[in-house]
Amino acid sequence: MPLTRAQSRTAVERKELKPTSGVSKSDQATPRKRRAQQEEEVYGQGRKQKHRLPSKSHSIPRSGIAGKKSANKQAKAPDAEMIKHRARTNSTRMTQKLDKLLAEYGCLPLADVGIPSPSKPTPQTILSHILNALLSSAHISHHIARRALLNLMKQGYYDLETLKASTWKERVALLDEAGYARYDFSTATELGKLATLVKNKYGSDISRILPSETDAESGRKLLKERLQEVNGIGPLGIEIFISTVQGVWPSLCPFLGSRDLQVAEQIGLGKDVNAIYELLGGNPEQMAKLSTALTKIRLEKHVKEYLE
Repeated sequence: MPLTRAQSRTAVERKELKPTSGVSKSDQATPRKRRAQQEEEVYGQGRKQKHRLPSKSHSIPRSGIAGKKSANKQAKAPDAEMIKHRARTNSTRMTQKLDKLLAEYGCLPLADVGIPSPSKPTPQTILSHILNALLSSAHISHHIARRALLNLMKQGYYDLETLKASTWKERVALLDEAGYARYDFSTATELGKLATLVKNKYGSDISRILPSETDAESGRKLLKERLQEVNGIGPLGIEIFISTVQGVWPSLCPFLGSRDLQVAEQIGLGKDVNAIYELLGGNPEQMAKLSTALTKIRLEKHVKEYLE
């Protein structure tokens, strides 16, 4: 019996919906899913390869890295002759700067204050250096401190007997005349105590305060301990005394006070005191003159003249 038109349509629809044997699920998928599957097959492998780590065959051998580093190191290492040349050039510049500094501002400490033998370690010379350290280390103008020292020297206070014979009022008057009024009373008292200390501990010979040690470091250490007994002289005063007196007592060389050393480094002389001393030919007087020069350019604002 022939099928009606409606029955034929229903049979066709059932046939299309029924899975066909031998056909893969991907073939049964919708067109959109089939395109997605095709794109995954085409591009997916590339994306997986993109995230793969490089194989060991592409790594640089360790021997190659070491060789490259060694070559770079050798290329950067300065030539020995170049180092020597730079050292000679630097030494020449420092020597020229030292010569200029000493010629313009260097002088033997206390050579111009009227003491009998400024280049010899006599009791008068050593007492003068102590008076200079005591006055200069106070918080006062260096011009006033120098005027006060000159006043004391004019009255012969570099001589212990003269200092001992002076009265407290006389000492105050000399200090006030120089403008040292801020510390006149205390300094006048300290001068009297200094005279007593020299008489009682050093048998009226202040040069005996200097150490007999030949080793500079040990000698400076002992001298510092002795100077601490002098009323009015603190750490700064001790530095000033050693800096100036080394010109007449070579066993203390070489020495630069902390402030002088800062100036030396600032103007390009460095902070190696032994190296500077060597450039000065190991001359104690030159070392003392250098200390004076460095102090002068610092106090008188001439440091810029020596900057490179």
